[in-house]
Amino acid sequence: MTEGSQRTGARATPPATSALRRRAVLTALYFAEGAPLGFIYWYLGTHLAARGVPDARLGALSALAVLPWTLKFLWAPAIDALGGGRTGYRPLVLGAQAAMVLSLAPLLFFDWAASLGLLTICVVVHSACAATQDVAIDAWMIRVTPESDLGRTTAWMQAGYRGAMWLFGYGLLALLDTPPPAVVVLTLCGALAATGAASHWLPEPPRVRRCARRSGRRSRRSRAAARPGSPSASR
Repeated sequence: MTEGSQRTGARATPPATSALRRRAVLTALYFAEGAPLGFIYWYLGTHLAARGVPDARLGALSALAVLPWTLKFLWAPAIDALGGGRTGYRPLVLGAQAAMVLSLAPLLFFDWAASLGLLTICVVVHSACAATQDVAIDAWMIRVTPESDLGRTTAWMQAGYRGAMWLFGYGLLALLDTPPPAVVVLTLCGALAATGAASHWLPEPPRVRRCARRSGRRSRRSRAAARPGSPSASR
C-alpha cells in the first residue's frame, strides 16, 4: 500500500487465509451476535408473560435491553481504535463474550418474574457487552476480508446470525415447549464459549495506522535528506 492510500484511509491488504475458514469463523462469531437477541426478543418475553408479568413491564424491559445497540455508536470509535492498534480485535471480542457470560450467571440463582429489577440490570449489562462485541466483530470482518469476498462472507454471517436468533428465540420454545430458564442460560453461555474458541482461527488484521506513521516518518526523513544543503545531500 502506498503512503497516499494509507493517509486517505484505504483498506490494508487483508492477511492471507483460507476463504472457507474465514467465512466459517465469522459465521460462528455472528452466531454469537444473534443468540443474545433471540434470547432477549423472544424467549425472555415469552417466559415472563407466561409467569404473569404485565405487558407494560415487559415493554419497559425490552426497551432498556435494546438501548445499548442503539447507543453503541458512542463507543464504536474507541473499539475500532483499540482493535486496529496493539490490542487487536480478538481480545476485545473475547473480553466482551466473557462479560456476557458473567452477566448471565446470576440468572441461574433467582426467580426472574419475582426480581424484575435485578433481571433488568443483568440483561442491560449483557446487552451492552453484546453490542460491544458486535462492533468489534464487524470491524474485524471488514479488515480481514478481501473486497471481492465481502458479499459472500456477509451472506454466511447473516445465516449464522439469523440461525442463532431462531434457535434462542422460537427454536428452543418449539423444541422444548417450555424450556427451563437454566437450560436456556447454560446453552447460551456454551454457545458464547464455543464461538470465542473459534475466533482463534481468524487472523488479526495488519496494523495500518502504526505502519502508516512509520512510513510517514521515513518519507519525511527522505525528503529532508534530499534537500539541497542538507548533510546527507552534500555527501
